[in-house]
Amino acid sequence: MEAESTEAKLRSEIDALKQKLVSQQAAHAHQKRRPSGTVLVLIGLLVVVAAVGAFFTGFIPHQRRQAALVAEEKTEEETAPVVNVTPVERSSGNSQLVLPGNIQAITEAPILSRASGYVKKRLADIGDRVKEGQVLAEVDAAEMDNQVRQVQATLEQTRASQEQAGANLVQARTNEKLYKTTSERYGNLLQKGAVSRQEFDNFTAQYQAQQAAVQAMEKGVNVARSNIAVAE
Repeated sequence: MEAESTEAKLRSEIDALKQKLVSQQAAHAHQKRRPSGTVLVLIGLLVVVAAVGAFFTGFIPHQRRQAALVAEEKTEEETAPVVNVTPVERSSGNSQLVLPGNIQAITEAPILSRASGYVKKRLADIGDRVKEGQVLAEVDAAEMDNQVRQVQATLEQTRASQEQAGANLVQARTNEKLYKTTSERYGNLLQKGAVSRQEFDNFTAQYQAQQAAVQAMEKGVNVARSNIAVAE
């Protein structure tokens, strides 16, 4: 504000001097002589005033702006920077982030039935949670059913054979006891001379043959039991 008022004052003074100089030049225009000392003083004064005006209007404001910039830069260097600080606290743990996504198994295992056939009933769908041993589907396997019925018939036949072999074994053991008793009796009679050696040898041979038959029937019963286990 001071620089502007000084500049206006200087300009007004310069204008007044210019007007005075013009009036003097008009008054002395008809005289052809060298300018007087007053005119020269006024011209010198006009030059000085112009130089002072230029100084105040140009150099001083420039110096002030330069000083202001230096002061501002120094203030910024000395002033501590503003830093936002947040104290560390334990989070509540209730924050949730919902994002879209797809789930894919790392390991996949094919599920196949042991017999070929047609799916009769499906008990689980894609995406269901299942457990080990849970039935997922029922398969209608006609060929397997026929084989099962055939094996069941064979099993029943094998069981009947086992029962027959068991009955024969019981009969053979009974005969074995009978032949054993007869052989022992003929042995006592042979010692007394009541029977011949030939008769004693015949009953002894029959007893030994019956023992062999019992052993064979026992093996047959064991074979029948093994066949039943295989059929089952």
